[in-house]
Amino acid sequence: MAAQADMGAAFAPPVSPLRPAAPAALLDRPPPAWAFDFVRRPTLAAGPGRPAINFSRPSPGRYAAIDGSETLFGADVPRWGDRGLLIEGARTNAFLNAGAPVSHTSPALAAGYHTLSVVGSGTVAVAANSATGSGFGTASTGSPVTFLLTGGGTVDFTVTGSPARAQCENGAWPTSFIETAGSPASRAADSVVIAGIDSAPWYNPAEGTLAVAAEFVTESAALALQPTAQFVAIFSNGTNSEIVAGFNRNGTFDAINVFLREAGVNRVLGGMTPPPGPGRHVMATAWRSGDSAFAVDGALATMTTDDPFTPPPITRLDIGQAATSGGINHIDGFIRSISYWRHRLKSETICSISFYS
Repeated sequence: MAAQADMGAAFAPPVSPLRPAAPAALLDRPPPAWAFDFVRRPTLAAGPGRPAINFSRPSPGRYAAIDGSETLFGADVPRWGDRGLLIEGARTNAFLNAGAPVSHTSPALAAGYHTLSVVGSGTVAVAANSATGSGFGTASTGSPVTFLLTGGGTVDFTVTGSPARAQCENGAWPTSFIETAGSPASRAADSVVIAGIDSAPWYNPAEGTLAVAAEFVTESAALALQPTAQFVAIFSNGTNSEIVAGFNRNGTFDAINVFLREAGVNRVLGGMTPPPGPGRHVMATAWRSGDSAFAVDGALATMTTDDPFTPPPITRLDIGQAATSGGINHIDGFIRSISYWRHRLKSETICSISFYS
């Protein structure tokens, strides 16, 4: 399905008893330079005034819909459905014969966080064998166990009852299921990038507005375990020195942040503490030298730094990941839509966009 988004249609959110009529600040907003809606009109293709999105994932991957049904997508095929576009980092499942769990000793696991998750009627307990660490316990459906290995080695899995599947993956939170047989198996990272921005006619280096609707999946407590951030979107030159409009959900600083960086120095920095938890959220930022704003779910965030800046040279827009970290820091969740305007919209407008989109 590759229908084109309607860039010129007036936006008029429906009125319902649960949500008031949209304010004039939203109804009067200009149409974006481009927009992608991965729920209602899923496509990565270029359209009138809209760039193409480059996508890759050199392995199959699964997608769980709202009703729990699951679809297996082939290598380099975007995973999308009624929750939006799923974007995840690379993971390895070390639980052998994961689709028919039985008790066994794992292959050697590296030091670091690992998460054991289970689906079905039954439980799986994990305990140290030759590995050393802490946080071991028993996982059941909806209650994963995250443990920390301070010394790599093997662990013992003990299955009770009849779980349908089990996964023990490298990381502090669970991601989509990876099928295994007699050895561990891996899912490659998703890469979602708009490239060539430095020569794109739609890009305005002096100012702009970006809005992203996303669904976070990771629990806040799990995110805080690793010193990392889940990126929603980031304009950059592929390094950590030149960045425009980087959004991230950051467990280290317990905040959702927006930032603009020139020559390695933050010229714009805003955030909301604590960060939004799991669920659907909308973030919007508008920037211009010395005049930037950030809104999340209808509320303006605090701007701790809003200095004048010279527009950094930008070459790409990464969606659901950060090229500045070598293609890691994935959202491990869903991007529902993303829209870009060539000008700095009013603060009240981005506040409305982040509430009504």
